Amino acid sequence: MPTRRASSRADILRSTRRFLDGTLARLPGLSAEARTLLARPGRLLRPRLVGLSARVAGGATRRSRRLAALVETLHLASLLHDDVIDDDDVRRGAPSLRRLAGNRTAVLTGDALLAAAVRIAAGEPELGRALAGIVEAMASGAALEDQAAREGDLREETYLAIARLKTASLFATSCGEGAASAGATSEVRRHLWRFGERFGLAYQVRDDLCDEFEGRGNDVAQGRATLPLILALARTAPGPRRTMLRLLSRGRNDPAARRRLRNAVAEQGGIAAAQARLARFASSAARALAPLPASSARDELLALVAELLVEGAGPSTASR
Repeated sequence: MPTRRASSRADILRSTRRFLDGTLARLPGLSAEARTLLARPGRLLRPRLVGLSARVAGGATRRSRRLAALVETLHLASLLHDDVIDDDDVRRGAPSLRRLAGNRTAVLTGDALLAAAVRIAAGEPELGRALAGIVEAMASGAALEDQAAREGDLREETYLAIARLKTASLFATSCGEGAASAGATSEVRRHLWRFGERFGLAYQVRDDLCDEFEGRGNDVAQGRATLPLILALARTAPGPRRTMLRLLSRGRNDPAARRRLRNAVAEQGGIAAAQARLARFASSAARALAPLPASSARDELLALVAELLVEGAGPSTASR
C-alpha cells in the first residue's frame, strides 16, 4: 500500500520546484543563460495533473511527487531540444536558450535534464517504465513530424498521430501514472489515462489556435502545419488551395505571406473547424471523468478543461 500524506496541489508544485532547483545546483557546467531560463517557473501544468490525479485516487505519495518532478524535467528537456530542431528563437515569450547561448548549449542542457529524469526513475520500476514510455512516444512523434514535413503530409490523421505521441502522451502519463502512484485501481487509472490523452489533444489544438489568434505565425515560420491550416486546406477548392500551399512554402521567410495565409485560413473556415475539434476533445476528456466519484480534485480537472475552451475561443473571450 502506498505511503500517503495529506498533499495539496501546492505541495506537489513546491516539491517539483525544489527538485528542479536542486538539479540546477548539481550541474555546475550549466551556462548562466540556462540557469536563468530554467529558474523561471512555468505553469507546472503536468505536475499539477499528477497531483490532481493522485488526489482523485486517494492522495499523493512519495512516488507521486517523484513522478511530478519526472514529467516536468522531461517536458523542459523536450522544449530545449525542440527549439534546436525547429530553430525557434522564442520560448514562453522570452528568447530561447538556443538564441541566447547557441544550439550546442541548448542540446547539452536538455541532455543534462534527461539524465536528471533517469536519476529520478532509478530504483523504481514503475517510474522507469513511465520514463521509457514517454521518451519513446515523444521521440517517435518528433520523427513522424519530421517525415510529414519532408513528404508534405497535411492530413488530419497524421497531425493527430503526431499530437498523440509528442504532446498527449506526457499528459496521459501524468494523469494515469499519477493515479497509479496513489494506488488507484486499474479502472480508475484507465479513466484518468484517457482523460490525460484527450486533454493533451485539446491542449495541442488550443495551442494552434492561440498561434493563429495572436498572429505569431511561429508554426508556419518553422514550416509546421497547424490544425486550422490543415482543416482549411481540406475544405478549399483546388485553385485557392494551391495559393495557400505557396504561401505556406514562402511563409518561412516572408511575414507578409504568413499574414495572407492566416487570413485565408480564417476565410476558409479553418479556425471554426479547429474550435469544433477542440470542443470534441474537451468533451471527451470530461466524459472520461464522469465515472469517477465527485471530488474537489475532479472538479479542478474539469476546470482545466474549461480553461482550454475559453482560451481556444479567441481573444474576445480569453485574456492573454
